[in-house]
Amino acid sequence: MKNISIAGILVIILLFAGAGVTKGEADFREVNWGMSQDQVKETEPAGQLTGEMPGVLTYEGEIAGVKASIFYLFNDNKLNRGLYSIDSPQDSIIKDYEAIRSLLLKQYGEPDEVKIGPEDDMTTGDLDPANPDDLYTLVLRKSVSPETIWKRGNTHIYLRLIEQDGRVAIMVDYIIFPVEK
Repeated sequence: MKNISIAGILVIILLFAGAGVTKGEADFREVNWGMSQDQVKETEPAGQLTGEMPGVLTYEGEIAGVKASIFYLFNDNKLNRGLYSIDSPQDSIIKDYEAIRSLLLKQYGEPDEVKIGPEDDMTTGDLDPANPDDLYTLVLRKSVSPETIWKRGNTHIYLRLIEQDGRVAIMVDYIIFPVEK
């Protein structure tokens, strides 16, 4: 009788432990692809909402301790893309990029692809993309546009360092794949 009770308790413990394992991870922040705008709004603090229109919610937040604008994009009121946009000052943008890249490496492991620019054999002159100051200049000149890509299930994550309106910016883009139209 005592063995049956212990076995019963073990079965119950395993059932509860298994319940946590079967729960899916979020696709972007605390949400999943296909959620409606109202469902997404329930997950984010209302005070951080900075914009709302059909198909787009915008929030202020952070990633890796770096201030970011957060965009949720919807098609037919179904979430299909999430984006962090970071516009740090020139003196910290590369440091912030490396902090975000480090966080993503820790979270997702080794990337599936790493690209330096539109053409990986492009000429950079005397500038070295491995040097943070040179990297900033090369991105600003559009000579390079580093991109790191992780493919995890139906989610692709793109980390990009880009030129935007005469400044260097960081984009972290989460997209459902294949893209639902």
